[in-house]
Amino acid sequence: MNTRKTTNFPSQSQMTFKVPNFLQGMSAEFDSGILPHTSARLSYNFDFSGGSLKSGMGFKDALLSLFLEDARDSAAAQLESIGSILRVFVYRAFNKEKNERSDKLLLLSKNLVLFILDLDGKNSVITRVRDIIFTSIPKAISYRLNGQDVLIFVSETDNMVVYDGVNMPYEVLDAPKISSADIHFERLFVTTTNERSQVLFSDDLDPTNWSIDLADAGFIEMVDERGALNRVISFADYLYVFRDYGISRLTAFGDQEGFSVSHLFVSSAKIFPETVAVCGDQILFLASNGLYAFDGYSTVRILSDLAGFFEPDNRSAHGAYFQGKYYLSCKMKFDDRDGFDENGFLNNCFLEFDIKRKTYRLTRGADVIHIQPICAGGHEKLFVCARNSGTGKYKVAELDESSSFFGEPFIKVWRTDFYGFGKKQEKKCLRSISADTRGDVCINIFSDLGEQVTIETMSGAKTYNVMIFGSKFAFEFVSSSADDVCVLTPELVIMIGGTV
Repeated sequence: MNTRKTTNFPSQSQMTFKVPNFLQGMSAEFDSGILPHTSARLSYNFDFSGGSLKSGMGFKDALLSLFLEDARDSAAAQLESIGSILRVFVYRAFNKEKNERSDKLLLLSKNLVLFILDLDGKNSVITRVRDIIFTSIPKAISYRLNGQDVLIFVSETDNMVVYDGVNMPYEVLDAPKISSADIHFERLFVTTTNERSQVLFSDDLDPTNWSIDLADAGFIEMVDERGALNRVISFADYLYVFRDYGISRLTAFGDQEGFSVSHLFVSSAKIFPETVAVCGDQILFLASNGLYAFDGYSTVRILSDLAGFFEPDNRSAHGAYFQGKYYLSCKMKFDDRDGFDENGFLNNCFLEFDIKRKTYRLTRGADVIHIQPICAGGHEKLFVCARNSGTGKYKVAELDESSSFFGEPFIKVWRTDFYGFGKKQEKKCLRSISADTRGDVCINIFSDLGEQVTIETMSGAKTYNVMIFGSKFAFEFVSSSADDVCVLTPELVIMIGGTV
């Protein structure tokens, strides 16, 4: 009797893995090796909010269009001589004599000097505002005082200054040194650096009267575990006080005898006050453990996938709301491999969050230190003060879709983590990758064995042979093109087991 001996060879299977869209964005919630291939470990300067990868946000000059065409060359030279511009303020005013708007833009230079421009686009020169001297960066509050439109400038080290655009500015000597301020029921409520446990308020109908009296100005003290009082915001008929580690609510209608305080939120994470912004029917802000939305009663964390990317110290972060979107400049934990010059940056990320759609975009490569919506003089734009190198000057820019800074393209990256594609077998071969691309896009594929394959794509739907071996793979799409780019529906073919 003959007996045949047989040998069992391990079976080989072919599997296809698709990225149907890029809406998953990026995530820091999963440990290495667990994050699926449909999410990015890191992505910036690509816009993935519509499902594809395409060119994202950029920055272009915002000021030269405010000048007469034949004055723009000289205006550019004058702006260059002014140097860095740290803040932009809007002065909304109505000219009674001409019966027309007379809105203006004020620019704060690095030397803390103010310059003024009309928003009507007919400027021929930039004019310096005389008789206002600051020793620290101020904030500005619009108010109608004694029938006159004014800007009230306040800072942590300077006297309050009232500016009406015509007469000589004057100081309010008995006003406190102010760190934040907001108008609420015709009083100016403020926090100060000298008395971090107090909210001070002016007389009603007169933000320049700070005489402490039951009939005039006063203060409210809050001493508890929520810490220092850093920001006041008027919202939904209440005044909210954002503190180091919590939020308190001040009921302040009419006479001050009826004022009362309630405490709503306490947190172990530090709140960064300059990120607090009223966004329609809610307030958004950044804390040291992520982004939050506050509706006046309760607080919920949003964009939790991004929480692990925020640096714990974001004291220079700044937030603002414009046309249904929350904008945030902040520090994020980014990969250093992409060659960005960020030494000296205060912020390295600019985030746009579409509140209704719950989608976001990230820009890296610009140090944005101030965000100012411009809704005056016929303009509906978002201005920022930004630079693209640690030694560069801060310029006033507006947003565009160029994925560049004043014409210099940003590197665009969408990068996955290493992933085993759900199989325990150690032996795999990534045979091919398919993608529908447009423009100058590069695909880099990595294995956990240290191999790398780089593919320069061609426009259209193409399949590219790879033949890279390992047990886990990562891939990325990269572009430094100044032209529009797009990536759709990548697909990977992997052989698992057998004699791969």
